[in-house]
Amino acid sequence: MLYADYFHVSPGKSAKGSFSRFDAPETRFEVEYDAELAGEIAERAQKNGLPAGPLGEKDAKLDHGVMVPMWPFGVGYAVASFEPGDSDDSRGFLEQYT
Repeated sequence: MLYADYFHVSPGKSAKGSFSRFDAPETRFEVEYDAELAGEIAERAQKNGLPAGPLGEKDAKLDHGVMVPMWPFGVGYAVASFEPGDSDDSRGFLEQYT
């Protein structure tokens, strides 16, 4: 969430998302939050005059603006199913991204 006058700190203990809007629903993310750390960040920000916290969340799903930077850290995963007759080439392609 992006506000002009508030730093949003995601509430809760976890979140999920996928690239289904980009025709890649098999690429999904599930992350666990450090709720204690999130609370500490919001509290310290407030003490230092920076408005921050968990208020105002409209959609708890992760979006591409969060998932793309997470991909290099191995957070996302792809789920693939293969039908009989699929070529070995397609399996190799997906394995390099999982």
